[in-house]
Amino acid sequence: MMINSELADSFMRRYSDFLMFVYEEYIGTIQEEDSILIILGLAREIYDEDRDIFDDFIEADGKTIPILDDAIQSLNVSYWVYLKDTTKYSLFIDADGDYACAVQGLTDPIKDICGGTGVCLRTGIIVLDDYFVSDGIIQEVADRLNKSQRQKCNDVYKEIKQEKLFFKKPSQIEQLKVGSWGWC
Repeated sequence: MMINSELADSFMRRYSDFLMFVYEEYIGTIQEEDSILIILGLAREIYDEDRDIFDDFIEADGKTIPILDDAIQSLNVSYWVYLKDTTKYSLFIDADGDYACAVQGLTDPIKDICGGTGVCLRTGIIVLDDYFVSDGIIQEVADRLNKSQRQKCNDVYKEIKQEKLFFKKPSQIEQLKVGSWGWC
């Protein structure tokens, strides 16, 4: 339930460089006592509000890496219900219950980061190598879903599946043109 480790490492380096650029340009100097996850999370929120920042990064960096840059630009930061794991992916339902995606972990299983399944959380999902992938910055993990909440989410997932709005791969849905990704 994770992507290729070499690709994940390359993405993490590029994404970290980008988020550190955002933090330093728009927030300030990083202090030794600052938590790296808080720094990256704050920078991600700034980027989510102003997508033109990526152009500033490319200009300052002086190079482009298409597969990695496309992944960063596909970032969808939102609230999700992380319902369960299968043998091949983690099942995420968008907070409004409009669609669901099969999500891969970047370097660790999502279950390990969250301490289990059945949680509401705020995270970023990117498109990388035709997979939906968590960006690894998981914020605001709410309490575990109780039994009735989990059942309701399972019912929502069944409806989503019936309406053909469950997507295992981004390439399955390029023509839909809905939602914050522009196609999911």
